[in-house]
Amino acid sequence: MPRLYRIQSLADPTFAPFAPDYANVKERQLAGGFTDPTTDSPLGKLYAEGQTVLHQLVRSHHRTLSVLTTDARLPTIQPDLDLLAPDVPVFILPQPLMDGIVGFHIHRGLLAVAARAPVPTLDTFLHNITNHPGPLVVLEDLANHDNVGGIFRNAAAFGAAGILLAGTCADPLYRKSIRVSCGHALRLPWTRTHPHAWPDALATLHHAGWSTLALTPLGDQPLDAVIQTTPPTHRLALLIGAEGPGLRGPTMSRCTHAVRLQMAPGVDSLNASVAAAIALYELSKQPSPPGRAPRQPKRS
Repeated sequence: MPRLYRIQSLADPTFAPFAPDYANVKERQLAGGFTDPTTDSPLGKLYAEGQTVLHQLVRSHHRTLSVLTTDARLPTIQPDLDLLAPDVPVFILPQPLMDGIVGFHIHRGLLAVAARAPVPTLDTFLHNITNHPGPLVVLEDLANHDNVGGIFRNAAAFGAAGILLAGTCADPLYRKSIRVSCGHALRLPWTRTHPHAWPDALATLHHAGWSTLALTPLGDQPLDAVIQTTPPTHRLALLIGAEGPGLRGPTMSRCTHAVRLQMAPGVDSLNASVAAAIALYELSKQPSPPGRAPRQPKRS
């Protein structure tokens, strides 16, 4: 059971050491950047907003540091709070006071702060997902937090093994990305490569036995046709580029296949997150490779 503290004033001495974590979250988050993932040096903290995200956080490998909530929200989140370490403080305070600290109205009545876990190397990441039957999702230069969060949610729903962020992708642990992902960005395995290391990383995927599918409106083969002709022993990695420019030319030229989704004539493309959802649904139909557990339907 965590420690519960009811706070009526910002001057309360029990809250003072934690106040800087919550002060003006919106402004500090908007000004922040994504720490270089090639080192384990300070990765900073992450913010979990709402009950759905807290449910994922307390079951993740990120260490919860404190929780800010209201009396009205407390009964519904108690089962999740019970999973916290006993030394994690849970501060209960009036909604107006919470909004004043954070800098915006938290209509979900809940905000938690956690320490980011280190980002694994690509080799470690690939080793960890070796026995997972699902596809790999690779995002290149996808800078929109909504799209990144949405793709994490889609990837979890359709049983993806994990996500590799390449190039200049948005931070999946930014508060908005986490919220849009419904917390799945906290638990789905992922890593990222330094922009300069991306060509080598793509070669590493091929060497590890992944067939790479570049998703593009210019693809010379429909995605479903490629899936049907791919042996179950081949693992599939789906590559998705930024809105507008799509995947880089050098990246597409190195991929095993350039694939497209079948769409009505005159329609140029789909939103990246929507396209990912359709493609992942198609990939979920691929038979599991021998020796790996069959894919299981995802429950909400």
